[in-house]
Amino acid sequence: MAEYEVTGVRYRMGDGLTIEESTPLAEAFIKGLKVGTPVTLLADGTNPDDRNAIAVFREEKHVGYISKTRCEAVLPLLDDDGRCEAKVSGNDGHVTFFIEIENATEACASPMKRERQLPVFPLQRTVHLNFLPEEMSLMAFAPQLVRFSLDEKSPTLLEDVRAYIEKVEKFMPLSGLSFCIEDNLWRDDVLKMLRKACRLQLPDSEKEQLNQLRIRLSEVVGDFHSCHEDVQLRIFERQLEMLKKQAEGKEGLFWQYERSLDGEPTETERLTGWFKEMPDIRLYDYHDRKVLVRTLNYLRITRRELYDVYAALLLIGKYGGEEDVKPQAAEEEEKNCFAPMKNLEMLLKRDWFKVWRTNDKYTAKWIDGLVEALMESEWKGLIADEWSKEKKRLMLKCKIIGVLIDAGVLRGNYNQLAKVLPEKEGKKAASLAEYMGKGKKEPYADWIIAYVNKG
Repeated sequence: MAEYEVTGVRYRMGDGLTIEESTPLAEAFIKGLKVGTPVTLLADGTNPDDRNAIAVFREEKHVGYISKTRCEAVLPLLDDDGRCEAKVSGNDGHVTFFIEIENATEACASPMKRERQLPVFPLQRTVHLNFLPEEMSLMAFAPQLVRFSLDEKSPTLLEDVRAYIEKVEKFMPLSGLSFCIEDNLWRDDVLKMLRKACRLQLPDSEKEQLNQLRIRLSEVVGDFHSCHEDVQLRIFERQLEMLKKQAEGKEGLFWQYERSLDGEPTETERLTGWFKEMPDIRLYDYHDRKVLVRTLNYLRITRRELYDVYAALLLIGKYGGEEDVKPQAAEEEEKNCFAPMKNLEMLLKRDWFKVWRTNDKYTAKWIDGLVEALMESEWKGLIADEWSKEKKRLMLKCKIIGVLIDAGVLRGNYNQLAKVLPEKEGKKAASLAEYMGKGKKEPYADWIIAYVNKG
């Protein structure tokens, strides 16, 4: 187990104060740190003095840095998001404390490591955006919060609940920063814990505090889980604007880009191609922010992937030609096909379809082929238009199921399938069956039946 020195505590404790003023603040903070206190290490690429700097966070607060001479040794221990958990191991009795990283390989593995959804960023990894400061605070604090436990049998339950309430209060301003997968999971985990805590035997004052926090976070989660993209779009635009200022700074994204090309930046074509050549996930058009945000949210991408998108958009916006600013007419038509395509694929890949299909050959791969071909056919505009009217979405799905019954892909009749359809959305089975019957009147019905008969 290696021990590392944490410095810069006076600077972080007394931003804007003199050394004489900040020293007692740092000393008081360090004396309050018990051995074993968890801290989080985060790569700080925005540090003007050292590109390899590693920040140290206690909960959501940035409290210092790993000693400059040890950063190169610690960097390999960080995960893909530049994060690592550690514990306080002691202090010098003045303004420096020490941390230990136990079982580095296991402890530093990201708990949310997953396969990348977007293709690899097309430029050198030296060209990138650094995470915004408040997101670094969230990345440091949220993992500690979601690991917090409340034991109803514990003699310190009331103290634990009060400590948890204090932590959630700190989390609330950070809870709506992004729609990346990490933030979604953290919000959901904290909300589950709050619901559980509200059922504990506690004094009325603590119960009311927990319930108010639950309501506040439920509203945030509800906004992100809604079928509308307005919340995500506002966050996306706000972050992009903040990152643009960062990109324009000394050694920022634009400086990195020009330096990587040793002169004139001429490779924005690779960035536009990165967006356009993603057939597996149908990220058709980077020009339309609503469609782009909806797609990225659906894919549940990581923070680093989201920041790759931000970097590409900023570089295209600064260095791209006039043709990269105006959407192409063909893309304008295609952009609306993503949502109905993905929803139909998801609906037909659920367990009910396997139970009611007439032949095992109608696999998930077959469904993908059918839906993709349908959304590339002459009827894609008609389907996209109907999907754009939210009240007609359930009807559209039912009509296509009805056509599949007529084509012999699904057994049973409309009424039987209406009762097993997983997305009733408050509608009675009779209404769903009626919707299914309308499918045979749609012009795309003959196309689907012909596709099925071709085998």
